[in-house]
Amino acid sequence: MTYSEFRYLWNVREVEKDNVARLRDITKIMTVTKVSVFRALERLEKSGYVQKRKDRKIYLTEKGRGFLKEYEQAIFFLKEKMLQFAGIEEDMAQEEAMRIVCVLSDESRGKIVRAWQKREGKL
Repeated sequence: MTYSEFRYLWNVREVEKDNVARLRDITKIMTVTKVSVFRALERLEKSGYVQKRKDRKIYLTEKGRGFLKEYEQAIFFLKEKMLQFAGIEEDMAQEEAMRIVCVLSDESRGKIVRAWQKREGKL
């Protein structure tokens, strides 16, 4: 998944209320055009991460939620390390961790997720 697509998926979850999001809310939080959001959501829908209902509301599928959970754990781990060892400011560390996670191999991301889960006592 590209970083751009990931940001759209992340922001669907950020703006959702009662497990649904509206196009205009995503547009507003990302400060992009409705056309950009619509096209990105079409790609995410084809990949099975979101679904659009007939009332034009968007919701994350189980695949989308699982994907975000995995990526989020890797982001938390990387962000923590950047804050702890590199002295990067929190907002910058969050953004950089999000970018990094999108270019990692599945194997590396999986190892990072397992390290985070082990640290959190979830393994």
